[in-house]
Amino acid sequence: MAGAGSATNRQKLRSLGGQLTAAVELYKDGRITFSPMLGFVHSRATTDAFAESGPGANLAVNALAQESSRPVAGFGATYLASSVLAFDLTAAFEHEYASSVGSATATFAGAASALPMTTVRGIDDRQTTIFGLGASFQMDPRTTLRLGAEVCGNRELSRDHRYNASVNVRF
Repeated sequence: MAGAGSATNRQKLRSLGGQLTAAVELYKDGRITFSPMLGFVHSRATTDAFAESGPGANLAVNALAQESSRPVAGFGATYLASSVLAFDLTAAFEHEYASSVGSATATFAGAASALPMTTVRGIDDRQTTIFGLGASFQMDPRTTLRLGAEVCGNRELSRDHRYNASVNVRF
């Protein structure tokens, strides 16, 4: 039988990030191009604090913030299907430096005091492999619309899916 409980608010996640990537054509043969690439990704995510109470335990979780910086190195292959449409395949490696700070406190029914559980991590290193597919549409000589999908894996995520939409402008 489920017990009745309540939550004081919903936990909201906010994330903001940016990526800068550069690639150079190493080999080109007709419609196929092979390019090594280097890049840098930075993101920040925050969650709101929340509290839950019920017959077995009370839980309070403070706000959590996480920063992540990831240098990226990889290789891409592009097939030019027409003068304005291209398809690409990428394989890359990211090395992530992440930091997160947050805490949680639980009070169990009948306990004399709260049991604090604090999560404070400094730098967390992890390597991620990435495989991606994409399509690009050249809107004009300087502007390209790109849609893509990536499958990523590391020791914490067996399969992380990323979906990308971007507008690339050449300067």
